[in-house]
Amino acid sequence: MTLSADLVPMRRIALLCLVCMPLLADEPGRDRARLPADVAAQHPEKKWTVRKADLYRYLVRYYGMGPGASGVLDEYMKRRLIEAEAKKRRVTVTEKDVDKWLKDLDGKIKAQGGTGLDDLRRQHNMKESELRRKGREWLLTEGVARAVFAEKDPTRKPDAPISDDSVSEAAAPLYAQAHLERTGRPAGVVARINGMDVTEYEYGRELSHTLTLGSLSNALRDLIVVEEVKLLLGDKPAAREDLDAQKEWYLEMQRNELRRLANAPERISEEMVDRVLKARGLSLEQVYANPVFHAQARARGHFRRRLEDAAVGTFWEENKGRYGAKLVVQRILVGARAQQVPGVGKRVRTLQQGKAESEAIWLRASGGEDFSRLARQHSEDPDAIRENGGRVPFPVTAQTPGYEDTFAMAEGLELGGISKPWFSQGRGYVIVKLLAKEPAPEFDAIKSMVRTDMAERDYIYWLSEISRAAHWNADLRDE
Repeated sequence: MTLSADLVPMRRIALLCLVCMPLLADEPGRDRARLPADVAAQHPEKKWTVRKADLYRYLVRYYGMGPGASGVLDEYMKRRLIEAEAKKRRVTVTEKDVDKWLKDLDGKIKAQGGTGLDDLRRQHNMKESELRRKGREWLLTEGVARAVFAEKDPTRKPDAPISDDSVSEAAAPLYAQAHLERTGRPAGVVARINGMDVTEYEYGRELSHTLTLGSLSNALRDLIVVEEVKLLLGDKPAAREDLDAQKEWYLEMQRNELRRLANAPERISEEMVDRVLKARGLSLEQVYANPVFHAQARARGHFRRRLEDAAVGTFWEENKGRYGAKLVVQRILVGARAQQVPGVGKRVRTLQQGKAESEAIWLRASGGEDFSRLARQHSEDPDAIRENGGRVPFPVTAQTPGYEDTFAMAEGLELGGISKPWFSQGRGYVIVKLLAKEPAPEFDAIKSMVRTDMAERDYIYWLSEISRAAHWNADLRDE
C-alpha cells in the first residue's frame, strides 16, 4: 500500500494540486540511465540503490494481501503446478510454438472484426513479452491435457483437436489435489505448494505484472523516499512528536476518504479506520511499522522545524483565501447541458428545461418544503451528497475545488437561507442552503496549521525533486 496522499484535508487541496502535478506526471519507464537488470532505481551519484528484489519484497508486504492482489498467488501456484506436471510428463514449449500461438490468436481476433494483437496489447497495457508468457502458460497447460487424455486413451491421435473446456477439465485435478501451506514457513517464503517454495521475490514479481504502472511507481517512490531521508537526516529514529504528527496526518487522510466514499459519520474513530484497512489486507499496526511511514515522519518534521516565523507570516499573507470562512451547506443539482453529445450516455436536460425545473424546486423549497427530502428526490449530485439530503460532507471554502461558486452563492445567505438557482460549471443548475458558517480565523489562532501547510508544500516539492533526479529502470517488471 502506498502512503502517498490520495486525499488530503480539504483546505490543502488547492495548495498541493499545483506542486503535485510534476510528481504525478513522473512515471517510471523513462530510460534516464542504463541500469543493471536487477536494479529498480539508483541515486544519480550512486549514493543508494533500490534493487528489484527490494521493490518486490515491499509489494508483498504492503500490496500483496489486499483486494487488488486477490487471486495472484493462487494463479501463480497453478502455473507452478502445471510447470511441474509438464516437466514430469516431458511436455515442452518452444519459442516457435509460442510464435504460432500468437499468429493463430491474431487471426482469430481479425476474423471476429478486431484489429489484431497490437490493439489487444494496447487495450490491456500489456507488453509483448507478457503476452508471450501467457501463451507459453496456456500451451504448457494444453500439452499436459493432451498427455492426460493420451494416457487414458492410447488410440487418441497426439494432434487431435482439444477444446478449452477439456484443457481446464484435465488441469482441475492437479489444482484440487495440491497441498497448500501458508503457515509455518521460513523467512522469505510466502507459501508452499506440494513442497515447492514460493519466495517473496517470486510472488512480488507476479504482483509487479498484476498491479498498475501507477502502483509500481508509487511503491518505488516510497523506497526512494526512505533512501533520500537517510541522506538528508542520517539514520536516527523519528522523534515521537514527528511520529504523532504523521499518524494524525495519515488518519485525517483516511477519515476524509471514508467521508467521501461512504456516507460516513462526522466522527470516524481510529478503530473504524483500522477495520477498513484490514478489509484491504492491511492494518494500522502495519502502516505505522512501515519504514516509509517513519521516513515521511522525519522528513515532514524536518521541513516544519526549519521554517522561520517571518516566512510563515509571509505565506499566510499570500494565501489568506485558503484559510477563510467555512460553510456547511446543502445543495440540489439539476443536470442540464447547453449542447447534447451524441452517443455519450443518456440525454440530459437542455438549459431551458434545467432552469424551469430548478426554479420549480426552488419555489417548493423556499415555500417551506423539506430541503433534504427534495434533494433526495431531485438532486443529481453524487450519491454521498444526494442520499445525505444534499449535505456536502465537508466544510466548503472559497478554495474548495468544484465548489467555488457554491461558496460564493452561500456566503451571502442568512443561516437557513436558500439561494435562487444558478448555472454551475457547465453541469447544471444548483440551489444551495446555508446550514452553518465558521468565520475566517485570525493568524495567531491557526499559526501552527499554517506552518504545517507550508511545510507540506516544501515536502511535496522536495519529494518531486528527488523523484525526478533518481535514475529509474525502464522496466520494473522481470519476466
